[in-house]
Amino acid sequence: MNTEEICEELTRISSAEIRALEQLLPEDAESCFILFTEMTRVSDYWGLGQNYTSEDASATVQTLDIMKMGWNLAASYLYKVPQTNGFPFHESTDSTRRHAANLLYKFGCLNLLKRTQDMLKADILAMEVKGDKYIFRKKGHSSSQYLDQLEFENLDNLAAKIETSLDEVYGSWNLVERKHVPDALMRVGNFLSLESSIWQTIF
Repeated sequence: MNTEEICEELTRISSAEIRALEQLLPEDAESCFILFTEMTRVSDYWGLGQNYTSEDASATVQTLDIMKMGWNLAASYLYKVPQTNGFPFHESTDSTRRHAANLLYKFGCLNLLKRTQDMLKADILAMEVKGDKYIFRKKGHSSSQYLDQLEFENLDNLAAKIETSLDEVYGSWNLVERKHVPDALMRVGNFLSLESSIWQTIF
């Protein structure tokens, strides 16, 4: 299968999953708001490092990450303002929390499918089919999609450049060894110290 065929297959799977998920959602605004509130409660609870139900303490980091990915999509379906006075409220139980967590996970899976399609199209992900299984593997430059990774790589490159430089000045910065930092504090100017990838900036 080429990339276009793979993306079409993922679109088909995603559409089928969305239709199935929509059957599980309430239609009236009040019920949607109550369910969204329960999702918020669940999200806040495990967001503080707790288990999202009292009975199931086996949620993995990967499971919780997928649930987080489902938040925006869940909000687009369920955040509806009820036409009633006051704040719609419902008792929170293990059953309602598990239902909310399950729906968040399903929304997250849909978001992950869309993201997978985008990564395939951008050629930062590879896929192969083995029987009825789809196997995805990241390509060498897949980390470039993460801004934090780009920042860390740029920082490492800059650190290597400075460490190998014979100059005492980099741009408008005066380079000093870490042991000379106390002396630099008493001087006027911009100073930069780098040692063992630990940065210290002195103004």
